[in-house]
Formats: sequence, C-alpha cells, structure tokens
Amino acid sequence: MLFVYGKTTLCETTFYVNGNKMLLVLVIYYYYLIIMANEAIFANNNPIFWIMSLQIDSTDRRILKYLVRDARIKVVEIASLIGVTGAAIHQRIAKIKKAGVIKSFTLNLDPKALGYDTCSFVGLFMDKSSHYKDVVMRLQFIKEVVEVHYTTGNYSLFLKVYTRDNEHLKKVLNEQIQEIRGVNRTETFISLEEPISRSIPLE
Repeated sequence: MLFVYGKTTLCETTFYVNGNKMLLVLVIYYYYLIIMANEAIFANNNPIFWIMSLQIDSTDRRILKYLVRDARIKVVEIASLIGVTGAAIHQRIAKIKKAGVIKSFTLNLDPKALGYDTCSFVGLFMDKSSHYKDVVMRLQFIKEVVEVHYTTGNYSLFLKVYTRDNEHLKKVLNEQIQEIRGVNRTETFISLEEPISRSIPLE
C-alpha cells in the first residue's frame, strides 16, 4: 500500500514481526509531520525555527563581539578584522538578525548625564497572580520604569527604576506604582554604584 503526501511517498511494508509493521509506519509518518511543519514555518518566516536551527560558529561570535563594542562599526571594518569579504559579513549579520539573536541596535545612554541620578530596584507584591497582565500594562505607562522582571522568590515583579532624585522616586512610588490596582505593597532598594555592566559572554 502506498501513502502519497505531496512530495513525500511513504511505503508500508507487508512484513509483520510482533506488530513492528505499525511501528515502522508511525515512525515514518512522525518524521513526515516534522518535515511538513518545518516547511510551514519557513513559509511564514517564523523566527522560532531559525533560532532552533541556527548554529553560531566562531566567526559569528567574533562579529557579535565587534557589534557589542560598537554597534556603529562598519561592515568593511569587521570584514577587515576577521579576514572575510564584506558580502559574507552582510550575510552572516542578516542570518543572525533573522534568528532573533540581535534584538535591536540601540543607543546606550547615561541616565546621570540626562539628570536621572537615582537608580533603584523595586520589589512589587500583588494581591493575586491574576493581576499580572493588568499590572504590567499599567507599568508600561510609567516612563521611569525601564525594566520589569517576573521572578521567583518573594516578589511578584521586580522593577528597575530611574528617577531624578529620592523625592522624585518617592513620588513615582506613592502616586503611580502603588496606585495600580492589584499592587499590594513594594520594597525599594537604591543602587549606590554599578561597578559591573556588560553584555553576556561570547566565548
């Protein structure tokens, strides 16, 4: 008996050994489904498949190191440093971006230079976990909140907040964060210094 699915032809043997025939057909069909699913993912340019299939080699890591140091570096400079053509660098960067490894090219601003002298971390307690989405949505509208993490431990959420000074921080906490429906209470930790700030290792 023949099973024909598009480009794939599955042959069912008439050989029986303790039910192994059925097992063989199921295994073949399973791999067929994987192939078809991958084709559908490629057709939709789904980045999930690219992340799963992408192999970051030593050249890719060297490219990423230069981009992390200076996102404005020219492709020709990277090509010269690594010893490959500019076209090859373009292709590799495009591949890495499509895989979602590079999330964006952004400026790294100095908050203090812009008048935000106080960096703090806020542990947030919620009444119920069901308030999670609503609380996060409201936090998005508070410009001083630059990071929100859903963590394990005592806190429901852990925030990173930049304010001009302690008085500004007090106002953000009392008049904005603690006024959000579902927020029970907060605990605040003011950062005195940030001795280490770096990207993930690319070894």
